[in-house]
Amino acid sequence: MAVSESNQPPDGDSVPALKPDSEQESKADSRREFIRLFGGLILLIGLLTGLGSYLFYRAELAEVATPAQQAAAVEVAGEASIASNGQATGVRAERRGTLMRLWLFALTFFVLMGVAAWFLTDARVKWRREQKRAQELANFDTVTELPNRALFFDRLERIHLHSARYRRRYGLILLDLDGFGEVNDKFGYSDGDRLLVRVGRMLTNSLRNSDTVARVGGDEFAVLLSEVNGVEAAMTLGRKVVGAVAAPIRLSSGEAEITASVGVAVFPEHASSVDDMLRAANEAMDRAKREGQGRCLMALSPDEYPNVEELAAGLIVEDSPL
Repeated sequence: MAVSESNQPPDGDSVPALKPDSEQESKADSRREFIRLFGGLILLIGLLTGLGSYLFYRAELAEVATPAQQAAAVEVAGEASIASNGQATGVRAERRGTLMRLWLFALTFFVLMGVAAWFLTDARVKWRREQKRAQELANFDTVTELPNRALFFDRLERIHLHSARYRRRYGLILLDLDGFGEVNDKFGYSDGDRLLVRVGRMLTNSLRNSDTVARVGGDEFAVLLSEVNGVEAAMTLGRKVVGAVAAPIRLSSGEAEITASVGVAVFPEHASSVDDMLRAANEAMDRAKREGQGRCLMALSPDEYPNVEELAAGLIVEDSPL
């Protein structure tokens, strides 16, 4: 089963929807971003409109000042006061016409730019929303909202390089839910999805904030312990995971009780590479499942693995008739 898919059987090519809480949070973020962008654009347009109007009005005043100066010169020269008053009246009328044209132009420009800013802001917010949704679908499990396999492996690679460079320990926990198929058969796939969500939350709440909990398979989870003091510390966290999963989980159709088989590996005690860490933790998880489920086992050290000769010596080959 793909990590990003629901526990339910696939239904066509439909894309799984995000959780309601995530949708509401995404819409609220989009509204806030829209208000910020649109408000900023309107403020900028208003400032540019006001500055342009002021400069345009100053230029118009410079042009209409010449008749006023001429009227003053005529008055000084002894011309009739009637001619001077008529000239001043014409200047005032021309100023009112200039102000009216300027106001209409500024209002039209502001409205047009406001409409353009609305559409640009709306397009920007929708693009950001789609980008965020695509990132969530690519990096997070749509059922549990935990990091998926791709994001978990990316973080594992990063923490491994960091730990190898600075000589620090980190831990890896792999767990498989025991009897999860029976929960699906008894309560249905919808309650199976709810159980996965509850398990993810319990794991997240029982571990440290610096640890990464991910869903890496249908009923498989992984925990990346960013830094541990030693093997015993990692083992303690692994037992804590077993206890968290073993708690009864109330579903809509009843109460479910499951267990988890857990394998723990620590760098560099059990492996020197990412692939070896995954192999060691997975082998420990398989041993825990074989030995009775609901267990937490530590990975074997490299020198504890049987070699090829020992494995071959333990095999009994029987001749079969042709």
